[in-house]
Amino acid sequence: MKGKNQVITRRDFIRTGSCVVMGGLMGVPSLSRGAARGTDKSRVVLIRDERVVEGYGSLKHSNLGEMLDQSVTVLLEAGDATSAWRQLVNP
Repeated sequence: MKGKNQVITRRDFIRTGSCVVMGGLMGVPSLSRGAARGTDKSRVVLIRDERVVEGYGSLKHSNLGEMLDQSVTVLLEAGDATSAWRQLVNP
């Protein structure tokens, strides 16, 4: 600083603030690019099982796991859950 009583004018404050904002936005990807890619179709898989919910809303983890395996198998059009998971995760 030049001195103890240095005054910052409004013009200096706005100039410095806008430079900081512009510098911060340099690394942010453009939002318009993501919006243009919205033409791809998505697949939704619906799996239901009445046995997954126990009393008072608690979940049976074994049934939930089976439902997850079913949904991945249907989504990836695999023969079984093991081959479907291998398509997603490489050991």
